[in-house]
Amino acid sequence: MKTHTKDIILPIIEEMIQEGEKLKTTRFIPDALGAPVCVELQGYGKFAGRLKSLAFILGELGQPWKEELTKDHGINRHSTLVGLIGLLEAIKNDIENDHLIRAENIIRAETLTDLFEQAEYLLEQGYFLAAGVLARAVIEEHLRKRCDELGCIPSKSKPTLNDFNQALYSSKNIDKIAMKNIDSLAAVGNDAAHNNPSLKQDDVERFVREVPNILQKI
Repeated sequence: MKTHTKDIILPIIEEMIQEGEKLKTTRFIPDALGAPVCVELQGYGKFAGRLKSLAFILGELGQPWKEELTKDHGINRHSTLVGLIGLLEAIKNDIENDHLIRAENIIRAETLTDLFEQAEYLLEQGYFLAAGVLARAVIEEHLRKRCDELGCIPSKSKPTLNDFNQALYSSKNIDKIAMKNIDSLAAVGNDAAHNNPSLKQDDVERFVREVPNILQKI
């Protein structure tokens, strides 16, 4: 599986596993005779809804688990939740270890606009870590293309976003203010990619809002 695909999917799954583990602690037994052990209802509904969103995001990658992810999990049972967390852990393990032979880019985009729209979608669905990673990829690809067009491609064999940013500044194609702004945005993207616990959703929202400005001005 391609590295950037992992970077997008894994934070989503890890966040959902953490959400499920937290939800497990809300277990209770209803007053009704013979009722199963349940968990907090609103949280369970949100978790079940996210499974369907995950199936959509995975696309063809999620084919082995599509049926289980998309079926109705409306009956609130603690045991069902435990099984679903196990399913997410299995998906995470397969992705981490490149067990998916039919791996492909989940974004399926041909333009930066398509990529950016996916970042907005992920943010709306609550996957702010993945949105931050994708927004960073959008800016990096844009800067790479601009460096190529302006003849200032970095000499490194595998240049990074920061390298492209510095190359544009050194060649006087952007000013210091623009360079510092990109540095700041790149830091948010890096924090998202590394699941930095200090990163807040507001930071990613600001990052995503700034992306169109970068695409238009540089």
